[in-house]
Amino acid sequence: MVALLGLAPAARAAGPSLPPVPERWVTDTVGFLSGDRRAQVDARLEAYQQKTGHQVLVWIGGTIGGAPLDDWAVKTFAAWKPGRKGSDDGIAIFVLAADRKIDIEVGYGLEGKVPDASASRIIREVMSPRLRANDHDGAVLAGVDAILSTIEASRSLTWAETRRATLRPARG
Repeated sequence: MVALLGLAPAARAAGPSLPPVPERWVTDTVGFLSGDRRAQVDARLEAYQQKTGHQVLVWIGGTIGGAPLDDWAVKTFAAWKPGRKGSDDGIAIFVLAADRKIDIEVGYGLEGKVPDASASRIIREVMSPRLRANDHDGAVLAGVDAILSTIEASRSLTWAETRRATLRPARG
């Protein structure tokens, strides 16, 4: 019995296990999404990756047993290494249904386009209200839409800013 008690702190320190690397763009281990919506979002993210090279993943699970979501999500993201090697241009949306928590992890290659403040806003203003209204499909779809729009808007904004700068008349 003493030996078992001695192992308990080590087991708690290890935390919840990390999920395996996803085989698809959307992984729903708890039936959170309708089958049609899961397939639709999966196909959209696959097409997006083929078009841009950026990999956006959605992983939905039940619980991590009270462990800090930020730590678990960072470890999972690091283990999966989403995005292109050398570009680190992946994003993962983590939804823990039983824990009622969401996290978005962004690779360094996309942090300029989707900074922490944008990811937090997407969780707070786009996904969470839909989840509170029990609109699981809408929450995930709107979250994915917001992330893809944020990436593309920053690309357009950069181009637009560059364009404006080149069209500005010289002052003299």
